[in-house]
Amino acid sequence: MRRLTGIAMCSAAILALGLLVTASAEAAKKPPVKVSVGSYHTCAVTQQKQVECWGTNDYGETDAPGGKFKSVGAGYYSSCGLRTNGKITCWGQDDDGEASPPGGKFKSLAEGIENACAVRENGKLECWGADDYGSASPPNGKFRSVSVGEYSGCGVKENRKLECWGRDDDGQASPPPGKFKSVSAGRYHSCGVTVGGKGVCWGDNSEGETDVTGGFFKSLGAGYYTSCGIRTSSRIECFGYDAYDIVSAQPEGKFRSVSYGSYSEHACAVEQNGKSIQCWGTNNNYGQQDVPPGLD
Repeated sequence: MRRLTGIAMCSAAILALGLLVTASAEAAKKPPVKVSVGSYHTCAVTQQKQVECWGTNDYGETDAPGGKFKSVGAGYYSSCGLRTNGKITCWGQDDDGEASPPGGKFKSLAEGIENACAVRENGKLECWGADDYGSASPPNGKFRSVSVGEYSGCGVKENRKLECWGRDDDGQASPPPGKFKSVSAGRYHSCGVTVGGKGVCWGDNSEGETDVTGGFFKSLGAGYYTSCGIRTSSRIECFGYDAYDIVSAQPEGKFRSVSYGSYSEHACAVEQNGKSIQCWGTNNNYGQQDVPPGLD
């Protein structure tokens, strides 16, 4: 009888250990948080694949819908999210059709000031909203990813070369040759990371926003006269215009990603643990830096 009790206790211990391992494995499978900075609001996709937004809500731009999402983009007074089923949902201001996305399924999404672009599953680009300077009139061809700035856009093509469109009076839509793994369109400049990990920026350099120092990057984003990236060491590096303390107040520690918009006065980044977000900058008049509980 004692022997049976011992066996039962051993089995219970093994079962409990199995449940613990399973729970740990499920926790490890959770995707990292994703964050997108708009002009006066911020949105994020949680590890539960739900969207949360905070900041100004003049047009319902922080009234995120329910359901599960893969990514989200925050714009001027609107937001768009890519659902796990590949469809896009937008909310907020729709004066120029920026919250009226096309139907069908997509694999990536980028939000601009008053327009947005996305890559269909077949690699074709689709844009909607305001078309100032042709910023919502993308080129033909197949793309891997897309980024939208203030009045321009850039995409990484299937062959890893860059193609940009829209406003180009400062050269922001005239990318350098070479092969890239990512690209970011800002206000008057753009940045990208080559397949070898080198950071490159082009366009207006009135504030030193295209003066990339040596070393390698995981990602590099162009914003409002400022650029911010994640080094291969997972450290944040920002350079250029510092009127909003984007450069001088950049946080210490290790991070997975950083977001800084082409018309933003704040920036946000996802910590290395994939769970927490830090935001910084001088303008928090609308609570756009006040990361909600569970994401801070």
